[in-house]
Amino acid sequence: MRLARLYPGSVIKPATRTILVPRPMTARVGGQPVRDTALLDWLRDLIDAVLPESVNAR
Repeated sequence: MRLARLYPGSVIKPATRTILVPRPMTARVGGQPVRDTALLDWLRDLIDAVLPESVNAR
């Protein structure tokens, strides 16, 4: 699945229609959590990768 490939460690919970994605780190081992603008950029990329472009606003 694309989510698991792009974001290792992700979990899909279909019963609640939820995905859990681990917070990005600066390095796999011993890294610090990504913060500030870099975190917002990562989140925008995550949403663009997961949600289809044809989602209509409610």
